[in-house]
Parts: sequence; structure tokens; C-alpha cells
Amino acid sequence: MWFVTMIFRNLWHRKVRTGLTCLGMAVAVCAVVTMIGVADVFEQAVEKLLETRGVDLVVTRAGVAQRIASSLNIRLRDRFLKLPGVKSVEPMLVDVVSFPDKNLIAVYVMGWDVHGHMYDELHFKSGRRPQPGDTRPVVLGTVLADTLGKTLGEQVEIEGQAFTVVGIHQSFNLFENSMAVVELGDLQALMDRQNQVTAFFIVVEESSNKKSRIDALAKEIDALKDENGRKIGVSALPSQDHVKSSLEL
Repeated sequence: MWFVTMIFRNLWHRKVRTGLTCLGMAVAVCAVVTMIGVADVFEQAVEKLLETRGVDLVVTRAGVAQRIASSLNIRLRDRFLKLPGVKSVEPMLVDVVSFPDKNLIAVYVMGWDVHGHMYDELHFKSGRRPQPGDTRPVVLGTVLADTLGKTLGEQVEIEGQAFTVVGIHQSFNLFENSMAVVELGDLQALMDRQNQVTAFFIVVEESSNKKSRIDALAKEIDALKDENGRKIGVSALPSQDHVKSSLEL
């Protein structure tokens, strides 16, 4: 008897076990394909978020395995603004929180400067963007607002602190619809990271050689040194490269 014949006979005589094994393999393959598809959609959504705001470079702490663990002093913003060709610099802080009562275990909370331009591309279904003087305001994407069952003026508890919903925005972007946005200073206080940010979004001035200027500016930022002549330890990547090289995504 051939060895392969014995294998097929074994499979044939144990039909239930064979069927369950095939079903398990099919489910495993489908699960992997689905997860890869979701990851691709999520990656494209984050890339679109940066693209719609004209972000050319993303600056994070050099050498960190996970970009969300990056920590930079917000005072670097002024130094980046002085570099030739830089149009604007937006600081950003990120936290990932959970809402166990709603079975949400990984919700992105973004901390944006209330005076910055990151809010400009949000399309408000109701309410408005945070204003100076607001007490712990939060803007929710429609998907997150519906899941939490929250409307304007209601309170959302984030890591033990109550935030007031001042706006609900709607987007074709999956990532934006599922995130919460709070004022940068409020998130810094919540995370006990005063004067710290996760990253800086840099917009470069328009020019005929913008791509080469972006590449040169990235190298210039990477090489920046402190008053003692040591590198400040930052990494600047074009927005697409930043997204594609992010372990979290």
C-alpha cells in the first residue's frame, strides 16, 4: 500500500473529523484575508486624514518601535517653524482608550491645538469645533457618537474625566468617524504629559520642486542638534511613508 493511499483512506473513513478540519482551515484563511482587508482600509483612512489636511511630513521620536509611544517636547514646534519652506506645524497627541460598557476596547482619542487647522476639514453634522474657554470639550465622529449613544451637550467619560460633547462630525473616512478629538492641553493633563506631544504634522510651502524640498527638509530635521551639539533624536517621514511603516496600522 502506498503511503499517500493510506492517508486518503484515513481521511475518507473519518469523514466528520476531515470535514471539521477543512472547515477550520477555511475559517482561518477567511479570517486572515478579512483582517488584512480591514488593516488596508484603516491604513488608507489614516493616510487620507493626513492628505486632506495637506500634511507633508510627520515628525516623531526617532527609534521608537510604536509611533504612538513617541514623546516630543512641544517647544520643538517653534524650531520647526523657523526652517525654510515650512508653512505650518501642527502638534498632535494620541491616546487609545476603552469604553467597556459599550464593548469598545480601542478608541483613538486625538489631542489637537484649539487654535490649529486640524479641525478645518471636519464636517460637522451638529455642533461646532472646540473654542478657547471651553471646559473639556470633545468632538465625536458619527460612528462613535452613535455607539456611545451621545448627543450634543452630553457628557462622555474618558479615563475617569467628564468631557462635554460640543460637536459631532461626519466623514467618509472610517478612522475619523470612529475617533474622538479633544483639546491638546486637556489630553496632556489627562495623560500626565504636560508639554509633550506624540508627533508634529508639517505642511510645506508650495513650489515647483516641492517633493525634493520635502525630502531635503526631512533630512534637515533628522539632523537637528541641541545646544550641546547632540542630535535631538527626531525622525521626519513623508506622510505616506509614515503610515506604511507604522506598526500600529
